[in-house]
Amino acid sequence: MTRKLKTLGLGLLAAFALSAVSASAASADEITSDTQTEVTHLTGVSHDNVFEIPSEKQRFECTTSKFSGTFSGAATDEVTVHPTYNGTIGVTPHTTHCDSSSGTVVVDTNGCDYKLTGETNVEHNGKEAEVHIECDQPGEEIEITGSSGCTVDVPAQTPTQGGVRYTNDGNAIIVDATATGIEWTAHGFICAFGGIATEGHDAIYTGSVTVQGYEDAAHTKEVNLDINET
Repeated sequence: MTRKLKTLGLGLLAAFALSAVSASAASADEITSDTQTEVTHLTGVSHDNVFEIPSEKQRFECTTSKFSGTFSGAATDEVTVHPTYNGTIGVTPHTTHCDSSSGTVVVDTNGCDYKLTGETNVEHNGKEAEVHIECDQPGEEIEITGSSGCTVDVPAQTPTQGGVRYTNDGNAIIVDATATGIEWTAHGFICAFGGIATEGHDAIYTGSVTVQGYEDAAHTKEVNLDINET
């Protein structure tokens, strides 16, 4: 039980974030950058990422969540970001502490990221763009382990409902995530003792992230980001 469950749920999440590609696309959003270099470096900060399992009365919240990623060229309709929840501890940079309805939790992203896309579709009310949870290796999952020892795993997937919405905010972009129908599993003696189900498809991830762009990896030269509908 060394892998710590991913608390997001999202969200950006989870952040984050998380719906299937549909042929019935209504429109598409595209991120543009006025960088003078080949790569735009993205960084996002959020203070309200929440992963919930309503049926089990479980709630995990990371008071500070950070997201990082890059994209090449002047524009893109998808970008992959890596979440880091509430800082880092020890020698494991992807392991962090967050709060839950039953105490603190440790989150381990285990090489999993969020792929944010610009494609919107009818299933998302024509407004929410698709988001996917992707992991480096088959079988890897986001793990959220509570102080009680109950662990919740979130596998690679495309949540069945919801997604993200993009809004321009000066030089930055606001990414609001509301992903529902997220698949999860739970394991550990305390889970069973507490009457928590072993699996479900009803988790919800919500969060709002302010994303800024930079020309350099050191994040010293900020560039203007815009979200445009194509």
